[in-house]
Amino acid sequence: MSLALGIGANTAIFTLMEAVLWKAIPVKSPEQLRLLSWASGPKNVVDSTWGGRQLIPGGVSSTVFSYSVFRALQQTAAGTQTVFAFKPSGRMTAVIDGHAELVTSELVSGNFYDSVGVEPIEGRPITPGDDKRTAAGIVAIISDSFWSRRFGHDVSVLGRAIRLNQVLVTVVGINPPSFQGMEPGRNPDIFLPLSAQ
Repeated sequence: MSLALGIGANTAIFTLMEAVLWKAIPVKSPEQLRLLSWASGPKNVVDSTWGGRQLIPGGVSSTVFSYSVFRALQQTAAGTQTVFAFKPSGRMTAVIDGHAELVTSELVSGNFYDSVGVEPIEGRPITPGDDKRTAAGIVAIISDSFWSRRFGHDVSVLGRAIRLNQVLVTVVGINPPSFQGMEPGRNPDIFLPLSAQ
């Protein structure tokens, strides 16, 4: 009995470690991706309002940047490298056909899909044009698992309007099953442009 418990515990730990630490993110050239961060002393002037702060010896560090800093980084890197952004935006209430449910979501920059080389299996990706507030409204891409669970793989979901936190968004694409976001284990249901913030 104790041998079975030991084997089961080791298998569970290895599976978690493999998913979170060792398995590459299913994007184009994952070995070339870098996650930018900032660090400051004990009297930091940058406040991370979305969390992500870590204490380091003598100060704090974070991977969270304001939108204006992100835009400045994009302009600085223009022509040499691509800077894109993603940020978990937590749980939202989705109302579909009069039924409400909680979904997980992630905000991404307009160049996110092009930068990571992920092509939706149906529809189109979020583009830089979607990252600007327009009268056309907010677009969304749903995960394959959410598409299966909520819509039964029905392609007619494309172009359909759903409510997220009482805001109408239009589904324009469906992610491939292999892509579940940039943070292993999070698996967002819905991806939205940064302008949705």
